[in-house]
Amino acid sequence: GKDKSKKKMYVVNQEEEIILMRLALEQYTGIVVAQPELTIIGNPDFDADMMIRIKEDSKCRLTIRNVRLTGRDEIPCIEVGHNAELTLVIEETNGLDVTGIRVPQDSKLILEGGGDLKITTKGFDGYGIGNDPGSHFGTIISKMSGGLFISTEGNKCIGIGGGYACDSSRIEIHGGKVEVNVASVDG
Repeated sequence: GKDKSKKKMYVVNQEEEIILMRLALEQYTGIVVAQPELTIIGNPDFDADMMIRIKEDSKCRLTIRNVRLTGRDEIPCIEVGHNAELTLVIEETNGLDVTGIRVPQDSKLILEGGGDLKITTKGFDGYGIGNDPGSHFGTIISKMSGGLFISTEGNKCIGIGGGYACDSSRIEIHGGKVEVNVASVDG
């Protein structure tokens, strides 16, 4: 079987676009982004066991098109680093499975685009977008015109947000279709 403990991170180096399947075939487990713009192109029939991390103290406009990621354990599918700002542009149909998008206390996520993003988390303390029940979350703004679908399953679950909000935490939804379904003991 696959050894999940091995980490092989692909550090994006000035590329304009990346084909997800190519990296998956080369056994990468993650992509680190520290540049202003990038497009990641997936395939609707292919789930990549991979995570995307936006480097701390950076600002990125990332377009995802038909990207399907499967997270594991406590590792989010997409992690916005500390003090980073991610504008995530959603094109066509995208899915995040098992884990979602982590937006820690001092970071910011802006969702845009006319595609669909479906986040299905399974786990003890899962969250769709934001942070786990024991942590603060940052700023989450959706300006999508497409659909955002979040479904969480577990013991303590969070759809959008986190266990704690600080003065700078906020959630704004400016459009699109949003469905959040929290199936948990403590949601």
